[in-house]
Amino acid sequence: MLKILRNLKESFFSVIIIVLLLCLQAPTDLALPDYTSKIVNIGIQQGGIKNVSPEVIRKSQMENLLLLTTEDEEIINSYSLISKENLGTKEYEKYLKKYPALEEQEIYILNNLKQEEQEELNSIMARPLMMLYSITNEETAHELKNKILQEFPKTQQSILEQMDLLSIIKTMPEEQKNKMVEETSKLIDEKLGNMTEQVAIQATKQEYVEVGMDLDKIQNNYIFITGMQMLGVALISMTAAIIIMYLSSKVAAKLGQNLRDKVFKKVLGFSIEEFKNFSTASLITRSTNDIQQIQNLITMLFRVVVYAPIVGIGGFIRVLNRSNTSMAWIIGLAILCIIGIMLLLFIIAMPKFKNLQELADKLCVTDRAVSHWENGRRLPDISLLKIMSELFNVSITEILNGRRMNIKELENQKELIDKLIDYENYKESEYKTKQAKIIPLYIIGYATLIMVNRYENTMEEVIIGMLLAISIISNIAALILMLKN
Repeated sequence: MLKILRNLKESFFSVIIIVLLLCLQAPTDLALPDYTSKIVNIGIQQGGIKNVSPEVIRKSQMENLLLLTTEDEEIINSYSLISKENLGTKEYEKYLKKYPALEEQEIYILNNLKQEEQEELNSIMARPLMMLYSITNEETAHELKNKILQEFPKTQQSILEQMDLLSIIKTMPEEQKNKMVEETSKLIDEKLGNMTEQVAIQATKQEYVEVGMDLDKIQNNYIFITGMQMLGVALISMTAAIIIMYLSSKVAAKLGQNLRDKVFKKVLGFSIEEFKNFSTASLITRSTNDIQQIQNLITMLFRVVVYAPIVGIGGFIRVLNRSNTSMAWIIGLAILCIIGIMLLLFIIAMPKFKNLQELADKLCVTDRAVSHWENGRRLPDISLLKIMSELFNVSITEILNGRRMNIKELENQKELIDKLIDYENYKESEYKTKQAKIIPLYIIGYATLIMVNRYENTMEEVIIGMLLAISIISNIAALILMLKN
């Protein structure tokens, strides 16, 4: 293999370009399923809302939200409060067009955050938003309110029943409020289970509606932008694949040309003794089929063998960066298992392929033809049966039967063949005997005709008639004997 790769020196730059393009194609192929997932999960299911933490929230809603969390400072620091008074005319018109609720009340705008800060804020705000959504939902709020009121004395229950759940929480002391929030969180967890993020997204969507944002426009914009990004990535992958296919075919063709040139020159330098060691058919196979196989190998080497580990490593890195690293060993184990299976297949397949190639060389056929014979799709040419019987040390009958025959079967087969040979010899002898009878009759018939033709003027009519009768009778007798045969 190394000797073959040394012949790629003339195509060194093409090989480097192919490897670089494979490194480009691998991440694009790995990114396509991620874009599909975004369109389905975020674009369709979440209405185009990517983050749990809302990009805009009313001041009154922010105050309600802060009642349900102890991480007030982290949330407030991530937002900026805007109103008519602290904005210029142009800025106000810009924000008013996007957030119509700004005309009537102050709102908080999300600051520009880094990816890590955004993810941290999402985790902080997910549970308070879920609780706020559950508390403001009539069905859930009524159930939670009944369970909470059971903790109060009966004298207070009648008063608190007239208040909504948020108002009840606001009137509580800090310590009791925290305890109430904790109990409410447990009750919501029991009811909603592991749906924190999904419910929080619904709270964010509800807030966007209150602010006056167009949810359909948000969803359509997200799906369109993500879809265009997906098409761009697919276009890059397709372009890289086409260039790789072209360059790999070109490199393989150049390698085949060089190898055929070297084989031809090598054969021209053979002595008479060296020529005796190689048949003409074998030399033709070396220059055609064998080099063609090497070309196919080089093409597959770039398209599959080099590409596979790049994709495996790239996928493993993406899993490490995007998933829980404690589960990364599963991906690593899967990659090792795949490599092990590939090595096992090579160990099993290579000896068989070597035997197949040796047989193809001896029979002066392609390895594909031998494969067709093995799979029963085609049968070998009848002219190859004798050579195959000598190579495998079997009889032609065994090859035709497709199985080994025991001694008794071989003896019966030999006896049958001997009988057929004897019968054929008898028929041939009988045929020769009949031919020996027919030929003299033809000779007599044609001889009499020649005599009549030559001595017609000197013979009497009676003699001529007799000779003609003899000729006719001889030819008719010969014809009758021929018809009997």
